[in-house]
Amino acid sequence: MKNQMPFLLLCAAAVLSMLASCKKDNGNDDCGGSNPNFPFMETGHSITFAYDELFGSSGDVTYTYGDQNADGNFNVSVSGTPKPAALAGIDNFFYKACGDKFYTGIESIAGTDNWQYKANAKAGESWTHKFDGGQATYTVLEDGLTVSTIAGDIPNCAKITYQQAFTFNTDTVYWSDQIGWVKYEGFLLSYELKSKNF
Repeated sequence: MKNQMPFLLLCAAAVLSMLASCKKDNGNDDCGGSNPNFPFMETGHSITFAYDELFGSSGDVTYTYGDQNADGNFNVSVSGTPKPAALAGIDNFFYKACGDKFYTGIESIAGTDNWQYKANAKAGESWTHKFDGGQATYTVLEDGLTVSTIAGDIPNCAKITYQQAFTFNTDTVYWSDQIGWVKYEGFLLSYELKSKNF
């Protein structure tokens, strides 16, 4: 037994060292609550966009952050005067941030492997976002831009192209880690920041 004691102590130390250095593997370590990468995601924040549809209406649409659920999703309500046709029948979205990744969906997001945007996106980066019925490729063309909107000039934006599979057009998104979407230039729909309460 005396000869086994140093071996057992060494094994115990090794196990404790491994446990202390391991990160949780569930992908949700840094999900939920305030996220310094996306400070716009707070209960009560709202953001309004002026939009124009190619074959539809023009108006304003507002997104308002409600409470977070147990999975770290913000329930974001959508209202408009009128709402764009692309949002017909949609009264809310779910937004979630995990570390430097941003997720959206019309259902609560449980996993963390299908992000849509990332913090500190740099020119040349590209990623794929999957959704029901297809996928889209995002490519960062420029970063550090100042974008002019109805609400004023927004600094430190990324210019990102959005190409949905099996479509002919490529849309352009201007994204700010501080605000979220700032401007969207699409074939069927365009919008830009009009106001925000934060």
